[in-house]
Amino acid sequence: MLARVTMVNVANRRSRGASSSNIMSIGVASVLALIGMAAWYNNFASLQSVTDLASLSALSEAVQASGISLIGTTDMGAAQLKKWRKALIKACEDAKSLEDVEALSRINKSLFSLPTTSSRIEQPRDERAVRQCKRIVLDFGANIGDTSGKVIDAGLVGCKRDDLKKELTGPVFNTETRIFEDAKNNRRNPLVRNFKHLMESFGPLTGPEDYCYYGVEGNPVFVDRLQSLEDFIMGIHPRPLKHIHFFTLAVGAGEDGMTKLYLDTVNTKENFWGSSIFKGHQDVQKSATAQNTTAELVAADVMGYTIGSLMRKTLIAFDPEASPEEKTGGHFILKVDIEGGEFPLLAQAAEEGTLCEYTKMGNQADLYIEFHSQRVTGSNPLFGKMKGHRQKLTDCGVTFRKIQAWWA
Repeated sequence: MLARVTMVNVANRRSRGASSSNIMSIGVASVLALIGMAAWYNNFASLQSVTDLASLSALSEAVQASGISLIGTTDMGAAQLKKWRKALIKACEDAKSLEDVEALSRINKSLFSLPTTSSRIEQPRDERAVRQCKRIVLDFGANIGDTSGKVIDAGLVGCKRDDLKKELTGPVFNTETRIFEDAKNNRRNPLVRNFKHLMESFGPLTGPEDYCYYGVEGNPVFVDRLQSLEDFIMGIHPRPLKHIHFFTLAVGAGEDGMTKLYLDTVNTKENFWGSSIFKGHQDVQKSATAQNTTAELVAADVMGYTIGSLMRKTLIAFDPEASPEEKTGGHFILKVDIEGGEFPLLAQAAEEGTLCEYTKMGNQADLYIEFHSQRVTGSNPLFGKMKGHRQKLTDCGVTFRKIQAWWA
């Protein structure tokens, strides 16, 4: 029996920036039911993705039994990813040998069909690219977009078997090479574990396919790279995120509107990680000195966004037409690494009130913030006031989460 290939047309319940589209549905074998059959696995060990329909059609009748299928849409695709995740967890529990666990790792990476250059669709870059979701990850300081990969990684299951003395952390999505690969040294970034833990608090099979990711990055050097990554991830089937969009030439700020981002032009290997809205930032000053100029001349005009304005853009709870179910039970994960910009950003959020309004509606807000000292950013009049701003947000139900400095 050959692999089944059909075409389905799925429309979103509401438009919210996304249109209906024709999506490929590929019926795939019960590879997990045969996880212990080393001979079968060896025959297909070279299968890296399910893009090759000729390889799929070569699958034997025996591996068709379970009916696991891959449907690359948002909601239907999410259901299939959960089914796949559940089957992988069960296969790990049933593994009889180290070979079975190793096979599980390879199968895990073979789930997704990756878009080719010709099949990739350019996403809109205006308001049409924004859809309101019940659960989102908002990433201020997206840089090269690597945190979007860590969100995806949170849905890729590993396998730990103490009796077999074997642990696989699960694969990772490399946002630079754009492939699913084994984690280096069998270790994943600690932010992945944090995302996974938070997502599963809404149910054991809740994953990144239930979350929209929004990245905010001001450095003009990264515009093309981030837009290309957005197009690529939106073209993966089944899509590992509910939705993804990068707000490029944009930064987190204490007020909405145009502002300046002073650029780090010297830390090439670190992807210019020192760009800041503070012109006294040490890397901005180094960049100005290297070019024999001033910080004002090493800057880009960008759009500043507050936390509240982007929450109201991207969270369905704030839609005037949202149902009671949509207004509560949501999740907002915020990651901020913006070289001092976190101080005006959070000060405004504490005073403006959208975060507190969100939690009081019965939703969960988890914040990962890297706070930068004045030694790094230069003089910062808000530095001494941050404790009070944090306390105000904590008192209304916002949770500040801790993470190592090398998180990103």
